[in-house]
Amino acid sequence: MKGVRFTRATFSGSEVSFDDAVFSGSTVKFDDATFSGGEVSLHGVTFPSGSVDFHSVASWDSPPQFDDLVLTAPPAELLLPPPDIVRPS
Repeated sequence: MKGVRFTRATFSGSEVSFDDAVFSGSTVKFDDATFSGGEVSLHGVTFPSGSVDFHSVASWDSPPQFDDLVLTAPPAELLLPPPDIVRPS
């Protein structure tokens, strides 16, 4: 499968920005990644022919920040984790 993987990556104390990224032609996967602190942002992202898959994260305690519209009605190209992984903020 073509794409970028952040398998077992840990986002725990610094800032990572994917702001204004264009996900085109492949899938970016965060399998077993841990979001436990710091700030990961995906503001202004677009998905013309790609996708971002958070479905198999290990921890979502400090989830990435998206535009409000993305979270209100996530596009099909954005796979969020199942409810049992999501922790209230």
